[in-house]
Formats: sequence, structure tokens, C-alpha cells
Amino acid sequence: MDNKENKKIPSALFEVVFEMVSYIDEIDRKKYKDKNILKDSYNKSINNVDKTNIR
Repeated sequence: MDNKENKKIPSALFEVVFEMVSYIDEIDRKKYKDKNILKDSYNKSINNVDKTNIR
């Protein structure tokens, strides 16, 4: 029994890992959004073609 109890992962660790993953996800979303904004500002004509192709 003692061996099994020692192998349990504390819930606080799960909370920390969840916060880290959420933070990384937020950074990735922001990076993707910034990349699209840059693309829009420098390549307006190319961006219009991309939008037309998507539709």
C-alpha cells in the first residue's frame, strides 16, 4: 500500500501543468494572429487572392 501511495501524482502538479499548457497555447494563438496581421499589411493583393481561393 505504501508503494502505491508514493506513486500518486499530487493534484497541485496537475494544476501547474495545466496552467503551463494554457499559457503556451495562448502564446501560440497570439503568434499565429500576429503572423496573419503581418501578412495582411505587407501582401494585401496576395491576401485578397488567398481569401478568394478559400471561398
